[in-house]
Amino acid sequence: YRKRSGPARVVMRARRTRPGRVCRSRTFGGCAVTHESPSSRVFPQVNSTVRVLMLMENCGYPDDMRVLMESRSLHAAGYRVVVICAASNSRPFFENLDGVRIYRYPKPWELGGLIGYLIEYAYSLVVTFALSLWVLARHGFDVLHSRVPPDVYVFLAYFYKLLGKRFVAHLQDSSPDLY
Repeated sequence: YRKRSGPARVVMRARRTRPGRVCRSRTFGGCAVTHESPSSRVFPQVNSTVRVLMLMENCGYPDDMRVLMESRSLHAAGYRVVVICAASNSRPFFENLDGVRIYRYPKPWELGGLIGYLIEYAYSLVVTFALSLWVLARHGFDVLHSRVPPDVYVFLAYFYKLLGKRFVAHLQDSSPDLY
């Protein structure tokens, strides 16, 4: 049993609930007992002022399906989502796609080798930091969500932790950093 908002409301998780099924509530001695549907566990009710800034370096926003689905899910749950990513396929600098604000910067050069990676990541870090300051001043954010690799956005996390922001490092592909 979990206690919900209100003094006499108790929520009981029901394992028998099928996805998409609307659950019924019953009253026992003044306490409303409801079966929690799976969709309420996936999309908890949140305040609409929770703002998430998602950072990407390797590819553009609608091109990466995992980040696209994550941002759409967050938006459907009531979060305000802003994405900063590299531009691809001649996309505009700013776009509002399905309620998700997207800021893009020119894609870094593909130089290759160790020096090329250092230049690419340093460029992406500086430009992303400048855009994140713009987003902080214009829209604000509460959570910084970074898609890693690359791990260079951890430096941004240290800065924003001083301002009280939360940081989520989302590891998607571990193999590029292993060789």
